[in-house]
Amino acid sequence: MTRNELIELLSIPEDSPEAEAMRREASALSHKRFHDTSLLLGQIGVERHACPAACRFCSFSEGVFKDSRIDLDIPSVVEMARAHVHRR
Repeated sequence: MTRNELIELLSIPEDSPEAEAMRREASALSHKRFHDTSLLLGQIGVERHACPAACRFCSFSEGVFKDSRIDLDIPSVVEMARAHVHRR
């Protein structure tokens, strides 16, 4: 797709009939391609702190990220991963 085509698609209001038609078509293609299966992915933040890269789009950017710093130890990460897997 061209840049202009992408911009046009992204400018369609999410509650419009056109957006609904795109979602319906995307869903049908996904069901066909992946045989009605899905993959559940989970993210565990081993380290959580402001990033000095200061990317304007990122919620972890310095100046945007306001939460306290967290550094998880290995047993905590394993516990969170197990909890995520067994939540299904």
